[in-house]
Amino acid sequence: MPDKWAQYIQQPDKWAQYATAELPEGVAVVGRNTAGAAIYGPAGAPAPSGGAARRFLSSAVNAIKQPIAGAYHAFVDAPQTPEEMGTEAGGGRFALVTKRMLVDPHLAEARKAAAEAKQGNWLSRNPTAEELRHRQLAAGHGLAAVTPLVGPATAQIAEQFATQAARGDIAGAAGTLAGNAAMYALPEGAGRIARSETLTRALPRGMIARLIRPMRQDLAFGKRPAEAILSAGIVGSNLEEIGNQEVAKLGETGREIDALAQSPANAGKTVIVSGALKPLDDAMAEARKAGDQKLYRRLQNARDGIYFDWAEYTSPSGKTKLRAVGPRSMRLSPFDALVLKRMIGRQIRWTDNALDGEVNGALAGAYGQVKDALNSAMPEDFQKLNEQYSNLVGAAKAVERRLPIEQRNALVSLTDAVLGTHSLPLAAAKKIAETPAFRTRTARGLYRLRDRVPERPGVKAAPAVGVAQSSQQRLRQLQAEAERHRP
Repeated sequence: MPDKWAQYIQQPDKWAQYATAELPEGVAVVGRNTAGAAIYGPAGAPAPSGGAARRFLSSAVNAIKQPIAGAYHAFVDAPQTPEEMGTEAGGGRFALVTKRMLVDPHLAEARKAAAEAKQGNWLSRNPTAEELRHRQLAAGHGLAAVTPLVGPATAQIAEQFATQAARGDIAGAAGTLAGNAAMYALPEGAGRIARSETLTRALPRGMIARLIRPMRQDLAFGKRPAEAILSAGIVGSNLEEIGNQEVAKLGETGREIDALAQSPANAGKTVIVSGALKPLDDAMAEARKAGDQKLYRRLQNARDGIYFDWAEYTSPSGKTKLRAVGPRSMRLSPFDALVLKRMIGRQIRWTDNALDGEVNGALAGAYGQVKDALNSAMPEDFQKLNEQYSNLVGAAKAVERRLPIEQRNALVSLTDAVLGTHSLPLAAAKKIAETPAFRTRTARGLYRLRDRVPERPGVKAAPAVGVAQSSQQRLRQLQAEAERHRP
């Protein structure tokens, strides 16, 4: 921008002296603002059209459209010059796109820097204002030429801003800056949404939960059946296929847990499980205070199962029975503690009986005590595997119970039939959205978004936006050159 324009753009009151007097050479009225006052700019510059708001929005939209259009045209446009034809013939479309997006914009900036440098009179110790301007432009274009990916785009934005400001289109210049800022801010906002807890965790869990319909017992001990299916990456066309994968994953996880517990690094560790008796002791004390003999006996039997070691014996009548052979050691190896934990879990009876509910609560406390003791004694990997195993157990039970119900359901529900009479595509879309194949795959895709979207997508996207933007500028130059040489 010429220095004589810069001082007036930065200090508009300097134009006031020309409001009634004759304008200096090279200065012209290029438009009027909303108050009717004149907008001054270089003579011959096109006058800004439309109101300030319209020019701002138009420039902002163009700044957003340019990178998108640049990337599109770089890939689909035919060669514009003989040089591009040779590039495509020698290296194919990939070579042409690389040349357009990565090579040509930087070479164009280098040529601009060289052209401005020639007019800078670098040997002069007292350069004129015009020579200083050429030197500044040479430095700017030179920096853009050597700045990877985003340099040409930055130079393009600066030129567009300066051109609009020089002709008095301050609103348009502001729109150019705002549009380009939005292009770098949009990926950041989209990335936050893509990594949000709602989209990547709550929504996919809800989709899987509606598919397998877990019940209270499937969620016992903090189990998360839907999480098990998502974290294991299980997908299937039907519930039976999903259940088979869960069982296979359950066995695989169980073997990993056993192997880790019996490994040389962990086999010699001691897990103290005496805390498993406290929830049962507390529940027995409450039952004793209430005089509830039935509940007390049930709790006593559950406690004896944990406290004693048991062995088979043959009664005088010839029947095989179990009897306690002595107190169980409460200092166990990790593998033996695992066996005890699983044994406690199998004692729980999921019925509507009130006694079962009371006993289940005490057993759940005992289960949690052994689980916490194991997790404290074992490395973090063991805890993660243990959690995964518990979640898979809940998921497998939910699918096992849901499978016969799904098989009995009619293929077409009443809602489908009603929709089908009005809109067959709508009924078909609803049916597809409810299938296990659609739900499991969609849920898995959402669940994996957090790992696939970078934490700062705006920073990651900046080079790509810059490349596309500078590519658009270069393509316009090539198209103009081709038009000039067309017969």
